[in-house]
Amino acid sequence: MFKEKNSSNAFILGLLTGGLVGAAAALLYAPKTGKELRKDINYKKDELLNEASNVVDNAKKRASGIITEAKERAMYIVEEGKKKVSSAADTASGFISEEKEMLMDEASKLSKVFKSETENNKADNNYNKKKHS
Repeated sequence: MFKEKNSSNAFILGLLTGGLVGAAAALLYAPKTGKELRKDINYKKDELLNEASNVVDNAKKRASGIITEAKERAMYIVEEGKKKVSSAADTASGFISEEKEMLMDEASKLSKVFKSETENNKADNNYNKKKHS
């Protein structure tokens, strides 16, 4: 089966190549004057250059569209990233504020306990001094 496909592909390729070579030979060996032949060649050249120019223009338009779309997507991604970072920062800031407030409360409580204990120790020391004196 593979050999049959390969053979038929080779035949078609040979047929097309032969047709192109035959057309080129017919163009060159046709009974035309040199002036007519140069005119035909120039016409074909202009036709090919025009097609190439169209292909380049289309490629530029497509590339420009792709670049514009990529820029828009990149800007969208950056904006979404900024929103997420800002949201995370707000959440963290809120959490930090809550923790700070809680720590300040705990520090205040500890300070009160420390002062109370210090005063109690002073009172005990004074009592012990009076007792021993």
